[in-house]
Amino acid sequence: MADNTKEMSPGEKIADLKGSVLAIEAMLCALIESFSAGPRDALLDRFEHECEGAKTVLLNSPISDRVIHAIDRDRDRILDRYRHR
Repeated sequence: MADNTKEMSPGEKIADLKGSVLAIEAMLCALIESFSAGPRDALLDRFEHECEGAKTVLLNSPISDRVIHAIDRDRDRILDRYRHR
């Protein structure tokens, strides 16, 4: 498949990024579901830790508060979905 992102409008680029994020999330969901309880819980603990680290780095960056909110929202959604299964 050819990469034609240089020819895309800003709206098309945003749509392309959304599709990419959803594909990555689908892969991660499949990966998480493939683990047994012990390794899955360890992965989720590490994921939670890494989200906090990312937020710490971003707090000193000129970014929108929406980025921090999105990290918190998606972290909580993923943890709620897979914890204690």
